Amino acid sequence: RTMGQLEHPNIVPVHALGCDRNGQPVLVMKRIEGFSWRELLRHPERATDPAIARSLARGLDFHIEIMMHLCNALHFAHSRGFIHRDVKPENVMIGAFGEVYLLDWGIARWMAPHERAGSGNTAQWPPASSQRSASRADWHPMPAAVIACRCRTTTSVSMGILTCSGGEGAMGATT
Repeated sequence: RTMGQLEHPNIVPVHALGCDRNGQPVLVMKRIEGFSWRELLRHPERATDPAIARSLARGLDFHIEIMMHLCNALHFAHSRGFIHRDVKPENVMIGAFGEVYLLDWGIARWMAPHERAGSGNTAQWPPASSQRSASRADWHPMPAAVIACRCRTTTSVSMGILTCSGGEGAMGATT
């Protein structure tokens, strides 16, 4: 239902949601093909599509461009009151023509206008009362993903601490 309410170029469109004759849920979405961002980060040599391989050759610029698309998708979702809550490279799909999709809205949360700062004023999003849960849930993984791109490491964020492990550039930093 969340995705059906968010029509944005970086969010997979839902065409229909309902039940079949047996009462089973039916979800009709746009078919997307490509690679998960995580797969491209870990194994760029597996990119069989020439267009994706050329994009990967741009290095950090390519990954920063992906981040910009993700930020646009999250900004749009937040402006509608939705928090994704599971932003990570495996929930991002890169298509053969550079399409970037933020996937897996399964644990997304909608905040009613009265829960948002300024009674629905999205200019003050996220609400002050939920700064720790809302903004960190969607925004803290973003710098971690950029650092992972640069260092070719695995990253995680816990309690505001960014931890990078593996690769030559492994480090720990406070976000």
